[in-house]
Amino acid sequence: MTLTDEYGATGTDEAIVTINEKPAPTGGGAVYIPTLSISETSISTSAIGEDTATISWSTSLFSTSRVIYSDEEESHSYKSDTPNYGYAHSTKETSTKVTGHKVILTDLYPGTIYYFRCVSKDSKEVVSAEYSFTTLGGKILGDINRDKKVDIFDFNLLIVNWGDSPKNRKADLTKDGKVDILDFNTLMVNWTKI
Repeated sequence: MTLTDEYGATGTDEAIVTINEKPAPTGGGAVYIPTLSISETSISTSAIGEDTATISWSTSLFSTSRVIYSDEEESHSYKSDTPNYGYAHSTKETSTKVTGHKVILTDLYPGTIYYFRCVSKDSKEVVSAEYSFTTLGGKILGDINRDKKVDIFDFNLLIVNWGDSPKNRKADLTKDGKVDILDFNTLMVNWTKI
């Protein structure tokens, strides 16, 4: 016997039917249970500014919305066993379940590449493939702490990270693998240009 469910999926199975007004035994038929998925072709970025971006996507079922993201200098290697899946930042998960999702990222840094994944959850959580966008504007060279100005706080970070293996890679302004006098000069040239 061929069975067809309400979504058009078909399968074959045997069924026993008893006549004489007795109920037929149950079991044996194929049942389609819809599962949550993110439509990868629906993922888009819009309203990209110097410090904001809007991420939109759609899902197959009503679900929550969240975006995980990292900038170009932060880890964005997918790890399935961590809350943010290996990304440095996450938006707060929405409590409203929708199929058309829209999340606004704020407090971004100008002229920076960001890598992101969309995350939706109904009874289980699903994560999209990785995408990227670049914020508008130019980077502020010397702004190590990313407060959009070059000041004494950046100088302190430079001094704390001085040497061959900086703990904060952002202090390596010349990208030569160490924090030294060249980085200090770069910081001084850009001091209070904001």
